[in-house]
Amino acid sequence: MAAALLVLSACSGEEDQDEALPSSTSALGGSTAPAEPANAFCAPADALGDVGAIPPTGPDPADLREQFTEALDTVERAEAEAPEEIRADVAVLADGYEEFYNALEAADFDITHLSFEDLALLDTAEMTAASERVDAYRADFCG
Repeated sequence: MAAALLVLSACSGEEDQDEALPSSTSALGGSTAPAEPANAFCAPADALGDVGAIPPTGPDPADLREQFTEALDTVERAEAEAPEEIRADVAVLADGYEEFYNALEAADFDITHLSFEDLALLDTAEMTAASERVDAYRADFCG
């Protein structure tokens, strides 16, 4: 679970904007205007941090509700801002996270009431592959 959540966490908004933006290339091989701004995606990705990580001691359900609601909002913002190159992968992550959130909500945010299947929702081959591709994009364009 942490891998899927943390995959969106390492974007740094501290880089110079021009360095963080991929450039479009013209047919003549010259650079044109920057492509979709990576920072629009990196900002919500950076905000996610490890807000969705469950402490090993098991948090209070009210705290968990607040924590995961905030994390879900951030994942949805990252999905809305995802560049075309990774939009499908970010959608996979967002869908998986929403499924997990729904399982938590059905358990009234008490992690002791989640099934093993619920706990494994973010630990699938599809989520891992999407996380790796998003992570590679972040390394190239978010700094």
